[in-house]
Amino acid sequence: MEIHVKSAEIRSRLFLKWSYEDHQPGRKDSIKADSDAPIHEDLHNAFQALLPHLLLLTEQKQKPDVVKQLDLDKPLPEEITNKFKVTGFSTEEKNGEIFVKITGVRHLNTGKNLALTMPSTGRGSKENEYEFFDKMIDAVETIKAEVVAFMDGKQAERAQPEIGFDDEEFEPEESEAESDAAMDAKESFKKLKKDLKKKGMSIEVTTSSDAA
Repeated sequence: MEIHVKSAEIRSRLFLKWSYEDHQPGRKDSIKADSDAPIHEDLHNAFQALLPHLLLLTEQKQKPDVVKQLDLDKPLPEEITNKFKVTGFSTEEKNGEIFVKITGVRHLNTGKNLALTMPSTGRGSKENEYEFFDKMIDAVETIKAEVVAFMDGKQAERAQPEIGFDDEEFEPEESEAESDAAMDAKESFKKLKKDLKKKGMSIEVTTSSDAA
């Protein structure tokens, strides 16, 4: 099993919703998941490391406002981090090039929030290259690693008693002539569903049989 995280989003400042691909020999499973387990501080901080890129690429701040932090890998000042937050990211590949989209919010003086969505951004051509693209990709990879760690149980402690789930089992639809491989996949998904339920997670699965 090889996990490729494709997107992740913080919900209600505390919980995680994400999607990933599970690559196995001869198949690729696309999975959407969410959890009522609170995220670890490391995952929250990993998201906020994308904030300089969100600010630049939505033109909320000019380059001089954030370039020092990007060049020296230092945190942004509190007057910025108190007003802006990163809430999610997604990645996709087009013609061999990686594109990143970042979402976030700006807290307005009225007490309301303004949603921010960064345009899907790749490295760009030599003439219009995003000069901090490599740093942005590094930050995204850190988030992906923290999401996998979250799936493995790296979570914050719950402030309230855990809410139980029902005992309904995930059952893939059966074909009339179900192969041994399909049976193995069904058992694998049953185990995955059971393991994730123990961690407070739920999943939605779609399967592609033509994966490399």
